Amino acid sequence: LDENLRFDYISPSDEKFRGFKSAEVLGTLVWDAIDSAEVRRVKNDEHYLAQEKERVQSGHSRTYELHLRRKEGDPVLAEITVTAYIDAGGEIRGYHGKVHDIRERRRLEEERSKVERLQSIGTLAGGIAHDFNNILMAVMGYGSLLQMKMTDADPLRPFVNEILSGSEKAARLTQTLLAFSRQRPVVLKP
Repeated sequence: LDENLRFDYISPSDEKFRGFKSAEVLGTLVWDAIDSAEVRRVKNDEHYLAQEKERVQSGHSRTYELHLRRKEGDPVLAEITVTAYIDAGGEIRGYHGKVHDIRERRRLEEERSKVERLQSIGTLAGGIAHDFNNILMAVMGYGSLLQMKMTDADPLRPFVNEILSGSEKAARLTQTLLAFSRQRPVVLKP
């Protein structure tokens, strides 16, 4: 870019990446290469622009993640590293930028994040299942003791049977939660 932020060169890899030929880009402002939503966000933050201008003028390279416009129309996320060309008098005479396609890296980061969230949910489910299982064992144990003390003709026996039946269903649910949390092996049944 020249000192006025106009393109004076683009590489063949940039032509391939964004789809614009060099002749279509030379002389246009850098803002024309950035997705309009990003331009509004950046240009509306005067404090940010002032900070970035100061940092670039200090001669340090700056790296940004921005959505760039593509000829096909869809914006593409890219990592852009910008370095200012500063003359002996300290004046900026232009900028050099390197653009990297980070779509695949971002996709992998999102996949990793999903896996980490699922692992967290699994750990939570396992913890709840263990605590629930401890409570359930007390209910089933006392229910079994109560059932052993009753005769078959006891009018409360059907209620105790229902308690034990419900407890067994809850125990199966607990096993499912433990399998989900990978703390118990999954047994597949037809």
